[in-house]
Amino acid sequence: REHSLRVGIAAARKALSLGIDEKKAVTAALFHDCAKNLTESSPLLQGFSFPEGVPLPVPLPVLHQFTGAYVAENLFGVHDKEILNAVRYHTSGRADMSLLEQLIFLADMVEDKREYEGAENLRALYYAEKGGLDFTMYEALRETLYFLEAKGGAIYPLTSEAYKYFGKKIAEEESL
Repeated sequence: REHSLRVGIAAARKALSLGIDEKKAVTAALFHDCAKNLTESSPLLQGFSFPEGVPLPVPLPVLHQFTGAYVAENLFGVHDKEILNAVRYHTSGRADMSLLEQLIFLADMVEDKREYEGAENLRALYYAEKGGLDFTMYEALRETLYFLEAKGGAIYPLTSEAYKYFGKKIAEEESL
């Protein structure tokens, strides 16, 4: 799928500057949407259950992040927990994301063919931010919440928790 390849390219371009293993970044990127077109009744998801503590119900646009981690692990033999978590939270985000999780979340939003209001600004932040991705994450989550509110979509709790987390983290960094 071309989108996943573009996410892989965006992740690879940024990975080394963040000290992230490029192979892990590309692997997570290539698997991030591997279950996007599967229905809940797909035989490929036989045995799937949501991780403990995941807020239910899960909106349809978020579902594939959880099923994708399951497919990557159980069908393709990916056992690296960092890669699986990057797949598992690439749509909703969550509080206290690892750098790899942040990288895949953002690469998915800024890959070269993404066109939405704010995409160019977010893309510029992604490639310019040095030493971390906290500010870009905050802006990406703000953009996501704005989009969901504008279209009347449900806001998944993990997304609002991530937004609050990164907002607080940025405020703390600025006060130092």
